[in-house]
Amino acid sequence: MFIDKIAPGLDQIERPGDFSNEHVFEALAHGHAFLFVLTIDGEYNGFTVLQEVNEFNNKRLHIWLTFSDTHQDVLTVFNDDIERCAQAMGATSISFSSSRPAWQKVAPRHGFVPRETVYSRPVNNPKENQK
Repeated sequence: MFIDKIAPGLDQIERPGDFSNEHVFEALAHGHAFLFVLTIDGEYNGFTVLQEVNEFNNKRLHIWLTFSDTHQDVLTVFNDDIERCAQAMGATSISFSSSRPAWQKVAPRHGFVPRETVYSRPVNNPKENQK
């Protein structure tokens, strides 16, 4: 399996939220996500972890995590492959999320439009407040 190959890339990905590499591996192992290895001319170039999201009456392909060994724009280089994955699962849309402000300018070049803004904060632990 590619776990050993993708672990160094996972360590480099900026990710909001509190999840570890083990959470990613578990999601892959249990079918909650699937790994798409990115290659150019048969050489490993990186990976993307995709998720199928069921919404009311359609499916959405969500790009959960992406890493590339090169500085190439993954969405440009692998757009057709990601599109084929979405078509194969019967998805009607493709999404991704990011906390990086640069995506506000870059995403529209790839046909993405803002769908929502998500804000989060941790839940206070009442047991800690009692100390």
